[in-house]
Amino acid sequence: LVRTTPEAHPDARPLREALNYMHRIAVSCAGGLRKHENQAHMWGVARRFAPPLWALLDDARRTILREGTLSKVNRRGLRDTYRFFLFSDCVAYGSALAGGKLEHHRTIRLVGYEAVAGGDHAHAFR
Repeated sequence: LVRTTPEAHPDARPLREALNYMHRIAVSCAGGLRKHENQAHMWGVARRFAPPLWALLDDARRTILREGTLSKVNRRGLRDTYRFFLFSDCVAYGSALAGGKLEHHRTIRLVGYEAVAGGDHAHAFR
């Protein structure tokens, strides 16, 4: 409607203002939806640990960036597998327990670092 309304038409300006207002509302709703989805994902991650790792929910600004499985060879030469969760300000990891839960091993704060888009990866650290 805005595109087809001539500039000289008396409704042209109110239509542009209404479109701009609707755009701001849509952007605000999308941001709120992303926050809600992130919070739901955070709750899901916290509940995967036994006992639940509620400390992950302490900072409302924290967002989850990635999760994945990493392994290392231990001192006995056996491979240990861990589930890692990369957040905007920390990394948490644990190992698998019976029933699909995770035993929390450690949470490492990433003070002085920030996640940035870079290289071949969706996120990198600087």
